[in-house]
Amino acid sequence: MVGGGGTTLHSHIASAFTSHCNIYRSTAQSISSGSATKVELATKDYDNDNEFDSVTNYRFQPIVAGYYHVDMAVRIESVENSKKYFAALYKTGEEVRRSEYTTGVAGSVAAIISCDMYLLTTDYIELWVYHNHGSSRNISGSRSTFMNVHRFA
Repeated sequence: MVGGGGTTLHSHIASAFTSHCNIYRSTAQSISSGSATKVELATKDYDNDNEFDSVTNYRFQPIVAGYYHVDMAVRIESVENSKKYFAALYKTGEEVRRSEYTTGVAGSVAAIISCDMYLLTTDYIELWVYHNHGSSRNISGSRSTFMNVHRFA
């Protein structure tokens, strides 16, 4: 499709939304029992606009305000039966989404968050995790603990 001035509309739309990243945890991270802890996502598959700090703050901060789709997941290893765990999405220091469960059987568990949200350039988002196992547990050091962020409007 060609827009005014001979530009291809499809290429104009595609170039307007370059913000997208995929970050994951490549090594295990120990999480203490009974307190929410920020997940230190430190390995980038891609980060087109360099908006994810994978060294110091482990968070996404957009360079353009807009609507973003966010997918997050965290896998906690070896949690006992009847224990509570959750993943939480924090926006500029405040919890805005939570995926919370109680284990039905012992084993590794996962929590997933998927949502759309509006972000200003002063906002940032982070992945946090909690469990009440009674002792420290590791979150997975594989691609099962991750954050994907894509701007769509």
